[in-house]
Amino acid sequence: MYFLKRSLFVFLSFLMIAVGSVSANESELWKEGFIGVMPSSHQDIAWEDTPDNCDLIREKIFLKALDLLEQNPQYRYMIEDCYITKKFIQLNPDAAARIKRALNKGQLEIGATYTMPNESLFSGEVLTRQFYFGQRWLQDTFEHTSVLSTNVDVPGESMQYPQLAVKAGIKLRILDKNKPFELFRWQSPDGTQIVTEFLPQHNYGSMAAYNPPKPFDLRSIEDLLGWDKKEFYEQVNPVLEKNKLPLAALLYYGSDITFPDERSIQTLHQYGKTHQSPMIEFCSPKEFYEKVKDLPLPVNYGEIPNDWCYMVGPCNAVHMKMARRAQNILPAAEKFSVIANELNPYFNYPAHDLIKAWNKLMDATDHSYSGINGRQTNIIYHTAIEDADQMSQTLLHNAVNDIAGFVKTDKSKKELEPVIVFNSLNWERQMDLAEITVRFVKDKVNTPAIFDGDGNRLRTELIESEKYDDGSVSKVTMLCVVKNIPSIGYTTLYAGQTDNKESDDKAAVWHDNILENDFFRIELCSSGIKSIQDKERNIELIATDNFYGGEFFVGKDTGKYTEPDKLDLTSYFERMKDNPVTISLVRNTALRATVALETSFADSKFREYITLYKDINQIKIDVEVDWAGTRQRQVRMALPFNIKDAQMAYEVPFGVVEIGKNEFPNPEFWQAKKDEPIVEWNPYNTKIYANAHRTSREVQNFFDISGKDIGICINSTVVTHDYRDKTKNPVEYPILQPVLLATKICSGKQIWHEQKGIHNQSFRITTHNPGWKNGYKTGWEFNNPLVAVVPVTNKNALLPQEYSFVTVEPANVIMSTIKKCEDDNSIVMRMFEEEGVDSKVNIRFFRQIRNIGQTSLIERGRQTLDGTEITLGHNEVKTLKFDFEK
Repeated sequence: MYFLKRSLFVFLSFLMIAVGSVSANESELWKEGFIGVMPSSHQDIAWEDTPDNCDLIREKIFLKALDLLEQNPQYRYMIEDCYITKKFIQLNPDAAARIKRALNKGQLEIGATYTMPNESLFSGEVLTRQFYFGQRWLQDTFEHTSVLSTNVDVPGESMQYPQLAVKAGIKLRILDKNKPFELFRWQSPDGTQIVTEFLPQHNYGSMAAYNPPKPFDLRSIEDLLGWDKKEFYEQVNPVLEKNKLPLAALLYYGSDITFPDERSIQTLHQYGKTHQSPMIEFCSPKEFYEKVKDLPLPVNYGEIPNDWCYMVGPCNAVHMKMARRAQNILPAAEKFSVIANELNPYFNYPAHDLIKAWNKLMDATDHSYSGINGRQTNIIYHTAIEDADQMSQTLLHNAVNDIAGFVKTDKSKKELEPVIVFNSLNWERQMDLAEITVRFVKDKVNTPAIFDGDGNRLRTELIESEKYDDGSVSKVTMLCVVKNIPSIGYTTLYAGQTDNKESDDKAAVWHDNILENDFFRIELCSSGIKSIQDKERNIELIATDNFYGGEFFVGKDTGKYTEPDKLDLTSYFERMKDNPVTISLVRNTALRATVALETSFADSKFREYITLYKDINQIKIDVEVDWAGTRQRQVRMALPFNIKDAQMAYEVPFGVVEIGKNEFPNPEFWQAKKDEPIVEWNPYNTKIYANAHRTSREVQNFFDISGKDIGICINSTVVTHDYRDKTKNPVEYPILQPVLLATKICSGKQIWHEQKGIHNQSFRITTHNPGWKNGYKTGWEFNNPLVAVVPVTNKNALLPQEYSFVTVEPANVIMSTIKKCEDDNSIVMRMFEEEGVDSKVNIRFFRQIRNIGQTSLIERGRQTLDGTEITLGHNEVKTLKFDFEK
C-alpha cells in the first residue's frame, strides 16, 4: 500500500551517490561506515489487487527470491510477515523446505508478526496474538525464531510494542513512514528496549508493479530522478554527529510488489572491488543487529499516533465496532472455558474453535483495506470480522452456560427461575446493568420481577415480553441493576411473579428541557446539550462557545484514504445547531430516564438518546445516524468539556498515553506547516492545537480529561477520537470528537467508503476525582458487559450462589486472559500493570495451583517462581504458566 520510499531506482541512485565525489568531511564521517542492503518487497495482503490475486503475484516474487538465494550465497532477502509466507506455502508446499534452508543459512529472514497491523487499532491481547500466531508458526514450521519485526507502511506505533516484541524473542524493529533516518533503542514504559531503525527517507520509487523493471543506464540515474547527491548525507550526518555514532544503516531495497533484481548483485560486487568505504553489502536483519547491538545508541520512547486512524476505523465503522466487541469477548471466552473445563470433565476446552475465531479476527488486522478491487477485499475482511464476532459470542455462552449448571440454586425459591450473572473482569463490579431474558411456564407469571439471592426485589425495566393465549408471560427481557458481582465470577438472581406493585419513583425529573437526577442536571436546547452540572461537585462540565454537547456536525473530508485528517469546516460545514431539533421524553421508569433529540441535515437523519439512571452515577449517550452516503464527508459528535489546562489521557494496548507527555519525541508531528518553525509541543498552544497533525487518536476503552477539580472519563464504541477544535476561532479547552463516519476515496483507486444506512454507537460519561487513574476501569466495564444466563442445573451442582473463581490484588493489575497452553495441558495467564506502579501481586484461584512460572509471550518455556506472589514492574506485561493440582 502507498508505495514505500524504497525502490531499485533509489537504491542504484544511492550507490551513485556513494561512489560519487563528496566533501572531505563527509568522506571522513563515513570512512568506517557500513550500509547493509536488505532486498525485499512490501506485501500488503491486498491493496494492489484482491488477496487471491496478490497471492499469485507474491508467488512469482518469492520463487524468484528463492532462486537468487540458492544461486548466490551473498544474496539476502526479507519477507515482512508470516501471513503472506503462509499463503505462499499453501500455493507451493515444496517451497517450505527451500525457505527452511535459506533461514538456516542466514540468507532469509521473515518478520515475526502474523500480519502488518495498525498496532493501536486493536487491544493489547490482539497485539499479543500477532506474535503468538507469527513467531510460533515460524518455530513450528521451520524450527526458526525470527529476530525481526517490521512496520514499513503504517504511520503509527504502539508504545508497548517494544516490550511485547522482546518477550516474543525479537531483537530488531524496522520502521518507516514516521520520521527521517535514525538508529536508536525504542523503550516501552516498563523500560524494555529494542534496537530500532527508521529507514532512510528517499524519493518515491517508480517501480513498475507486477513485472521486473526495464534496464536503464546507471550513468543517467541522477538526471532521471533529479537527485541531489548530498541529500542522503544531509539527512544522516546530523544524526551521526549528534549521537557520536559511526555510519550504520540498513537500506530496504524494494517497493510495493517489487521483483528481486539480479543486477543488484553485480552492482554491489563491482562496488566492493573499487571502494573500501563506506562498506556496502547485502545484509540480513540478524547480521545488521549483530553489527549495531553494542553501539551507544540513543533511547527514545512513547506512542506514535497513527496518521491513518481515519482509514480503517471511521471508513469501516460497522465492522470496526464489531471487531472491538470480538476482541473483548474472546478473552472472556478463554477465561470461562478454562473454568468450565476444570469444573466439568465432560466440557472440552474448545482450543480449536478459539484459535479459529482468533485467526478470523487476526486476518482482519492487516492494514491493507481497500485498494484495487477493494470492495472485494473489504468484503473478505468484513466477513472474517463477522465470523469472529459470532464465534466469540457462541464460545462465551457455551462456557458460562456450562458453569451455570454447577451453581446450587436456592430450592426454596422453586416458583422462581434462577439467573446467573457473570463478570469477566478481575475486580468486583459494585453496580452495573445486566440484560436478562427468561422463559416462564404457562399461567405462572403475570407481573415479572427480578430478585437477589436474599429475596430483595431489584430495580428493573421491561424491555420486551411475549405472552401465552391466557395472558400470562411466556418470555421476558428486562434490564436490571446488579450489585457486587465478584471478580471473574458470578452472582445468582431470581426471576418470577411479584404481587407487589413497583414503586412509582422515577429515575429522573423531566421539565422544561431539563433532565435531572441525584447526580447530574442536564439542560437541553435545540442545538444539543446546553449544560451538564455535576451536582456532587457543583461543577459545570460543558462549555458551548463553539459547539454544544452531543452536537452532530458534518464537514468536508478533503483527504484521501491514506492521508491524515483533512477536515475542512470552511468550504462545507453543516451542524445540528442550524437545523430544527425535536426533543422528547422516551422513557422515565424506576430504572432510567431517556430523552431523544432528533434532527435531519446533510441528507441524513440523526438521533441522540441521553439517559440518566436512578442508582448509577453515569450519563449514557446512544446515537443513531441514518447516513445518506455523501462522499468526502466526516460525521462527528462534539463533547466540549469545560476544563482548561486539562491533562488528557487515553488507553492504548496495555497502556495509557498522557497527551503531551509520553508521545514519541518528534516535534515534526506537531508542526502545522512545513514552512513554519517547529515549536515546543503544548496541547493548548492555539496555533498547534488548531492545525497540528495527529491530534486524532485510536482509543481503546477510555478517553479521560482531568482538571484541578474534576476528572471526566468517556467510554466509547468508536475507534477514532479527535480533541482539537477545527473551527476558524478555536477554543483552548478540549472538544472531544468521536469520528462516527468518514467517506473517503481510496487513494486514487476510485473506491468510496460511502457507508449508506444506519449506524449505531454508544458512549458513557462518568466523573471522578482528578487524574485518569481514578476513573479508567469504567471503560473496561463499558466494553465488557455482564453476561446473564438461565442455568440448566446439573445434579452435581455444588457451587454457591455467589462466587469468584479468580481474585487479583492490587487493584492496578489487569488480567487480560486465562487460557490453556497449546503445547501441553498447563494454564496460561497474562496480566499487566496499568498505573505505572511496581507491584507485588497476589492471585487466588478456585483451585490449588502448582509449578507457577513466567513464560514467554508465545507461551514457550517456564521459569519457576516461588509461591503465588508475583512481582510485576510498572507498566509490565507478564505471562505466567501453571498447573492445577490434581
